[in-house]
Amino acid sequence: MNANSIRLIAGVLLCLPGAANALPQSPNTDWFKDAKFGVFMHFLPGDPRSLALVKQFDVESLARQLEMAGAKYFVLTLGQNSGYFNSPNAAYNRYTGYAPGERCAIRDLPLDLYRTLELKGIKLMLYLPCQAPNQDARAQRAFGLPEGRQDQPLDVEFAKKWAEVIQEWSDRYGDKVAGWWFDGGYEHIHFNQAIARSYAQAVKHGNSKALVTFNPGVMVIHYTQAEDYTAGELNEPFDNIPSSRWLEGSQWHALTFLGSAWGRRDTRYSSDRWIKWLDAVSANGGVATLDMGPNYDPNDGPIGSLAQEQVKQVQAIKTALAQTKSAAIPWDIRTLSDAPKWTALERPKSDGVKAITFTGMPLRGKATQVFAWLGVPKVKEGEKVPAMVLIHGGGGTAFDEWVRLWVSRGYAAIAMDTCGQVPVGNYGHWIRDEQGGPPGWGGFDQIDGPREDQWTYHAVADAILAHSLIRSLPQVDPELTGVTGISWGGYLTCIVAGVDRRFKLAVPVYGCGFYRETLFEGELQKRSPEQAARWMAWWDPSVYLGSADLPFLWVTGSNDFAYTLNALQLSYRLPKGPRSLCVRLRMPHGHGGPGENPEEIRVFVDSILKGGIALPAITGSGREGTNVWASYSSKVPLVKAELNYTRDIGRWQDRKWESTPANLASDRVSAPLPAGTRVFYFNLVDERSCAVSTEHQENRTP
Repeated sequence: MNANSIRLIAGVLLCLPGAANALPQSPNTDWFKDAKFGVFMHFLPGDPRSLALVKQFDVESLARQLEMAGAKYFVLTLGQNSGYFNSPNAAYNRYTGYAPGERCAIRDLPLDLYRTLELKGIKLMLYLPCQAPNQDARAQRAFGLPEGRQDQPLDVEFAKKWAEVIQEWSDRYGDKVAGWWFDGGYEHIHFNQAIARSYAQAVKHGNSKALVTFNPGVMVIHYTQAEDYTAGELNEPFDNIPSSRWLEGSQWHALTFLGSAWGRRDTRYSSDRWIKWLDAVSANGGVATLDMGPNYDPNDGPIGSLAQEQVKQVQAIKTALAQTKSAAIPWDIRTLSDAPKWTALERPKSDGVKAITFTGMPLRGKATQVFAWLGVPKVKEGEKVPAMVLIHGGGGTAFDEWVRLWVSRGYAAIAMDTCGQVPVGNYGHWIRDEQGGPPGWGGFDQIDGPREDQWTYHAVADAILAHSLIRSLPQVDPELTGVTGISWGGYLTCIVAGVDRRFKLAVPVYGCGFYRETLFEGELQKRSPEQAARWMAWWDPSVYLGSADLPFLWVTGSNDFAYTLNALQLSYRLPKGPRSLCVRLRMPHGHGGPGENPEEIRVFVDSILKGGIALPAITGSGREGTNVWASYSSKVPLVKAELNYTRDIGRWQDRKWESTPANLASDRVSAPLPAGTRVFYFNLVDERSCAVSTEHQENRTP
């Protein structure tokens, strides 16, 4: 950072007091992600005259403008290069010998800002350089740094002193400050993990949930083990769009300037360009902070206020993002909850199940028909059975064998085609129905068309209508229904579970959300950034999974070719209800036995819809040195436990997984972690041969 550069800030952190490293994928960043964007201000006194302006800073005017702009957080510079600060700090004065008010303002501007912003639901964050001011030789000498008007080499001894300054502010503000953004954490001045930990500990001493990040320069990278989010300084932001919320465990975040440079009060790009970029960032789980210039001239308005031109531009951004959010659920659930008109067909025929067609959603203004197989077990008059909705995957169609499987278990079941086909022909080459909906899969090439004419819209609607149909049958208990799907059907299951709240359980097999982390990132790469962002905002399951609160069972293999363990983990952490995992080593990917008939699925469904004995439940996990463990509860005895691990990095699909027996006790399993392990998880197997898995964990120190 040179003497004249000005940077931006935004932050948020999670950890226990005194913890050295941030937890990867910290839930403390959830509010930050939900905020989508915030505002940063470089209010930087540079001499005694401008320091006096701190007293005149109009926090009420600024708060009103931030509220109008829709900002959910605001980042203020405590100080930067000049050596003048916007808040008192006795530790700084003690080291430097400056009198109160000589370099550190008498007024506590952050505290006054908090009191006003808090009433409007706006969080406060703070910016600070990683070293003493490089334009104040007296301060550099006091903290043991070389003198000079440039960034100086750091060491741990200096960091201990600077951490005292940080901690004084942190202890004073406590949870009033939600996050910190540290500038100038450059490798060429010897900034390192130890210094980052020292500063993070100082921040968290006052607020264990404060977010923290350290700026490595103009880039968006995961930089330190102590960070909760990426610093993400960018000059030209529009080519930087996150592939998912997390970047190696850090919340994806970028900070850039709205004006022609840092701290300027003009506008450099059209509102449309900002909207497209911010829409893409937020659609993929990222956060962006926009630098807006403060007013220093009392003749131009309140001190510290924002330029109206910039406020209007951010208001336009707020409005556009709100419209995107309101459009997140395009289906009329009330209409789809009514049973559709349906007709039994003479052909095709299959033993024990009935071929039907029901009315789907219009496509390009014309009515559609959806083929389905429907099966109901024989029951006595007045008896009712639970029901399952079955969603096929890529290359498939409605499968009669799948329906018969569930009927044999005592369930009504319906399996509909989701691609405008009928089950006549060969696998992957089924005959299209002239009145069918749009073809699959994914609808990537349909993204420029009307939303209601795209494949995911129709496929999800088909599943909800099939649910409404089977619930309407007199032999079915409408309060005992579940949904399961395979591959692309698992993808649809995730969305359906988030929008149709009548289901009591969901079982996605292979399929999940966060398509930027899956095989299908290649399809998104073929589209323009705007098209890819629109697809993610409209059709990625991550948009809908957070609304689901029903029990999930996630079934997949360690090396699934399409859906990675990383995408799976990001997905299963979103729903609010209980979850079980079953991750078999190298589980085959397919319809039929591999995807339709794992015993874990039957047991899970029976436990919820028939009151059967549940799968074992993972109740905790942890690590003690090189030993890892997991606790569990189970009504069925376990017969074995294994630690699955890989020493490989790179593509998830290509990693070699190995397994070693784990020590099995009455309520706990444990195992030593093999040398070189990069990722690991436990599988626990009960006497029914049902496996449940712990979440996979990455080992950062193999």
